[in-house]
Amino acid sequence: FDQLVTKPFTLKATYKVREAGDLHEYYQGRGLDNTVGDEFRANLKKRLDEGTKVKGYGGNLNSYLIDADKHPTKAGNVYTIYDGEAMSNNAAGSGGPNEWNKEHVMPQSWYTGSVGNKGDLHNLRISRASINSTRSSLKFAAGSGQWNKVSGGFYPGDDHKGDSARIAMYMMVRFPSVITPTKAFAGKDVINLMLKWHFEDPVDAFEERRNDVLYGAQNNRNPFIDHPEFAELIWGAYNANLTTIARLKTMANTTGLLIDLLATNEVVLPVREVNYNF
Repeated sequence: FDQLVTKPFTLKATYKVREAGDLHEYYQGRGLDNTVGDEFRANLKKRLDEGTKVKGYGGNLNSYLIDADKHPTKAGNVYTIYDGEAMSNNAAGSGGPNEWNKEHVMPQSWYTGSVGNKGDLHNLRISRASINSTRSSLKFAAGSGQWNKVSGGFYPGDDHKGDSARIAMYMMVRFPSVITPTKAFAGKDVINLMLKWHFEDPVDAFEERRNDVLYGAQNNRNPFIDHPEFAELIWGAYNANLTTIARLKTMANTTGLLIDLLATNEVVLPVREVNYNF
């Protein structure tokens, strides 16, 4: 700034994320190249709902999940969420530490009967049955290290928190009336927690392959795997990642300063208010 700042002020910012043509082909031509916030989320929901073929829930889904959750290095095994172990494809069961079943990452009790179908494959992960039982319908909550029940809910583990957050965000877009950040996460700043997990445990090859497999089975994709930046276009910037340029959109009304960084046909990033006290 070209003058001394002596009192608290609020900054809001936007910055260019990508050119319109850089979108994955699945999302092109859907009004996602020049919108943000609620309008972006509404357009994204339309795309995810369009032509989607959600199957009925039951054992018929096991074959799709065995393929989608295929262990990356151990043939004939699946990769379980939360503990990240290899279990035999044939170990499907209803309970116990040596069997796996289907975990609704967003618990089915939160949304079935209101909206949607509990067979949405993007919300299902193969889980050790005993861990699935331990998690039950607890909210996700802050923690560290391995999976565990923690104060306020359930921590999915350092290697699974990003996967969990991206599945949660997918469900928030598909079913916004019932799946919300405060429904899925425990704590004071649930949006920041969700985005923190999303960025600290980034998309990996397992998730990318899984997304492709489920696209073939269900005809829609998890956009937060294809485009991790979509999360900030909807919920605002994760404040630990704010940069100088990301803080320079609008200063507090008392300053009258407006710095416009937008350009035609570019996606921009809205951030939540950030307060600075001097």
